[in-house]
Amino acid sequence: MESLLDPIEELTLDLIKEQWIANKQKFSIAELNKELTKKGMEQSPEKTRLIIEALWSKGEILIDVQGRERMIRPNHVTVNSKTSPIAFRNFTIVDQDSGEPLQRIWASVYKENGKKYFSISESRWNGSWKTTSNIIIPPDAVEEFKTITQFITDNI
Repeated sequence: MESLLDPIEELTLDLIKEQWIANKQKFSIAELNKELTKKGMEQSPEKTRLIIEALWSKGEILIDVQGRERMIRPNHVTVNSKTSPIAFRNFTIVDQDSGEPLQRIWASVYKENGKKYFSISESRWNGSWKTTSNIIIPPDAVEEFKTITQFITDNI
């Protein structure tokens, strides 16, 4: 899913990329605001921060924290999975008092080179879902994993 950028976000992202290519270093939001002013797009520091937050939430830039300063750079990281699961299940753990989701456990089955393997991952809710851990059961360990899950099922 591709997110569309507002014209001011596109111009800001282009400026961030230009600065990154020219200097190969991160720069602060204050420095970005000065560069935007030089380009004739004068705006308040608060408006610049909102644009940066929007670009960050759309995955276009990365923000690093150095002391009190936020340093920005283009996001060059893309993840392309070679395979998608042939089957998966998930369940959500909900807070009994508030009814809010707390975490989600995913169990996925993958097939590669004719062999199946499992992936179990956990995501936690903190305003948005963040994957916190992942365990991959390789094809050679699937039978042992089945034995362990049967042991757990028998003893609960």
